[in-house]
Amino acid sequence: MAINTGTPFLLLLLQLLPLLPCLHAAPNRVTECTPPFTAAVGGKCILVSSTSKGSWYNMKDFCETLGGRLLTINTENIHYYVVKYLENNGYTGRDYWVGANNEHADGQYHWLDGSKVKMGTPFWGILNDHQEPGGGESEHCAILFKSDFYFMHDLACNKEVYPICENLSLSPPNISESQADKRLVTFNMGNNSAPALLLLLLFFMLPCLPATPITDRVTGECAPPFTAAVGGKCILVSSTSKGSWYVMKDFCETLGGRLLTINTENIHYYVVKYLENNGYTGRDYWIGANNEHADGQYHWLDGSKVKMGTPFWGAMNGHQEPGVATEHCGMLFKGDFYFMHDYRCNEELYPICEAK
Repeated sequence: MAINTGTPFLLLLLQLLPLLPCLHAAPNRVTECTPPFTAAVGGKCILVSSTSKGSWYNMKDFCETLGGRLLTINTENIHYYVVKYLENNGYTGRDYWVGANNEHADGQYHWLDGSKVKMGTPFWGILNDHQEPGGGESEHCAILFKSDFYFMHDLACNKEVYPICENLSLSPPNISESQADKRLVTFNMGNNSAPALLLLLLFFMLPCLPATPITDRVTGECAPPFTAAVGGKCILVSSTSKGSWYVMKDFCETLGGRLLTINTENIHYYVVKYLENNGYTGRDYWIGANNEHADGQYHWLDGSKVKMGTPFWGAMNGHQEPGVATEHCGMLFKGDFYFMHDYRCNEELYPICEAK
């Protein structure tokens, strides 16, 4: 096939050039990590230090001296995978600095790359029945807190804590979704200006684009009854229909959907924000998880396994959910800031349905 090397083709190549450095470091394609960032976790190369300890600013300098920075928790399920790495490799029992603080002109929490930290569920934990951060004027830096299952908490920046560093050279380029979209719209399908070579190039560039639904965007329009575009899904939050988990499962399926699947941190975040911003708090909600399966594990209605632990599941009486042998169905629990909890399947709750 002949390749058209005219202006549209060259323009597209020029627009894609800034993405070339990330081909070896795309968020979900890290294959080899180099010292000292030898742990491949959630698409990042990280170092969990069990020897160096200091204030947030000292540990910020420590990571930067190594060619990295304190960990940023802003990609799909990175919080989950980092906590699993700590649990599986003997790194529990310590608190860890991450790269967020609120010592900025706007008073809000930011990561070291300048992006804003997502607040609330499922990232920030609970202390004394209040959701973090809660340190007021004295605590301005963020940790993963060992006593709260490694949810994020705020802490005084001068406290001595161990750091989690990430390798900066393996961070994807900082481009917005709109910039990424503009780079792709130049692709002209007419007049043979989209040859196989260009398709191949675009295929390899895809992992370099944002790997998560980091904005609350749905492609196309949401059709009734699933009219709320939330976290990349079209959903229905019912405030009128109420029943057991199985009755609400049938209710959603009758509408052409199913009970909500929460398989990324961002979906959980945006659903909770939707409940808070639209007057849907004050109720518990069934979601599409239960453990009444042959393997005894929690599954979603599409058959995929539910991720267990932080940051999805909340805590009750000092123990992380799920925690009761007689409770087999998953809900978003109003009494725990809409973290996931298990509950008796025959109890009557409202459903959150999603379009299939």
